[in-house]
Amino acid sequence: MSLKMDRFTWAVVIVVVLLLVSAVATLSLSRDRASEGSAEYLTEDSPTAVVHNVYVAFRRGDVNTARQHYSSAVLESDDGMFKNRFDTFYPRDNNQRLRILSVEMQGEEAALVTIALDNYSTGGIFDSGSTWTQRQTISLIREDGSWKIDSQVYFY
Repeated sequence: MSLKMDRFTWAVVIVVVLLLVSAVATLSLSRDRASEGSAEYLTEDSPTAVVHNVYVAFRRGDVNTARQHYSSAVLESDDGMFKNRFDTFYPRDNNQRLRILSVEMQGEEAALVTIALDNYSTGGIFDSGSTWTQRQTISLIREDGSWKIDSQVYFY
């Protein structure tokens, strides 16, 4: 039995290695782009854009931007959301995703946005991890010509 490989076998081995390297590179690049793309602020004035922007602000630790998207009533009744809870409770990893499930317009000046926060954790058998989803409905109103969140929502 000879340990030498012929040219065809070497060609197959090289092709398989190149395919594996390109698959790993593609998955790595697409994962990086997906997380970057979901963390950008939206410029439109809509209930969904406001919810998305506040979520991104929480992810970035951007208190000033988050505050801009809350109604004056919520800001006046602030029980420390922007001072204590913002940095203490909010996870700053990439193990969470916001999904906007529905928007229910209540006339011209109010809306309800239903969201799902998917949370991922590692561990478990074979490091399979687990996923759990928190659903909530967020009340928004039109105030000073733009949409504002009219409830204390923390996105964690």
